[in-house]
Amino acid sequence: MITLDNLYYALNGLVSNAKFSFRPIENAMPGEIPLANWSVDWSTENTVPCPTELEVDAYLTDDMKHRIEANEAISSLNLATQNHLDNTAKSKDYDDSVSIATYVAGKNVKWKDEAQTFIDWRDDVLAYAYAQYDLIQSGSVPIPTIQEFIESLPKITWPTQG
Repeated sequence: MITLDNLYYALNGLVSNAKFSFRPIENAMPGEIPLANWSVDWSTENTVPCPTELEVDAYLTDDMKHRIEANEAISSLNLATQNHLDNTAKSKDYDDSVSIATYVAGKNVKWKDEAQTFIDWRDDVLAYAYAQYDLIQSGSVPIPTIQEFIESLPKITWPTQG
């Protein structure tokens, strides 16, 4: 999927002095406009005709398409990763990942241990995620689904209270 922003910049490279905006066609996901499902509102002030879908597709090299798709995927994966961190914190009755981290300096041993465990795990998750983002961007690995990506993240092992 290609978002309007990325498509705008791609089209701007194709017709640099043009004035245009995008209008989604019905059934498009908000913010996600596949090439086969968008419409360009071309300004009447333009002296050049609106490029056709075939012209846009021909203009976008495979590398440009990969970079656009990779950037969109990484954005979605990053959001899903943050949601996973928050949901993991919530599974222990903390508000979110920021909230649990604040307990690391507390006096309650159980909360302090959970916070430290979470922080160590969060750092592992983010290190892994950013390494994967680089591999996705470079094309070294295929773009995973969100579920595949979340399942590949390091797992947390909560401390046991004895």
